[in-house]
Amino acid sequence: YGFPLRPGDALSVRYVPQAPHHFQIRWEQPTEQQLERYAALAAEKHESLHPELADRQVRCQVQLAYELDGLAGLAVLYQQAIPPDSFPNYNRDAYFRLVRSTEWQRAVRDCL
Repeated sequence: YGFPLRPGDALSVRYVPQAPHHFQIRWEQPTEQQLERYAALAAEKHESLHPELADRQVRCQVQLAYELDGLAGLAVLYQQAIPPDSFPNYNRDAYFRLVRSTEWQRAVRDCL
């Protein structure tokens, strides 16, 4: 989902008991703690790339990205500077699609 896996991450995993080495991370079901960590990573990256934004604007835009696209929205903010050929789903193009969307443009006014 566009975030690095780190020691201590708390994610749901689905696996076959007879073959536990075959597993699938359930990115769509992060724990509350993990979601907070990903939101913090997205905010940190967004703030570093947009120093003109006040802290409250950064927090508001991170919340907006999550409301519009869930965890994928946070991943888009986190990977917004990455060229499309480096990361196919979450990259600069995905970021521009998000922030140029009608929903974003309408809602981001509340972040000013």
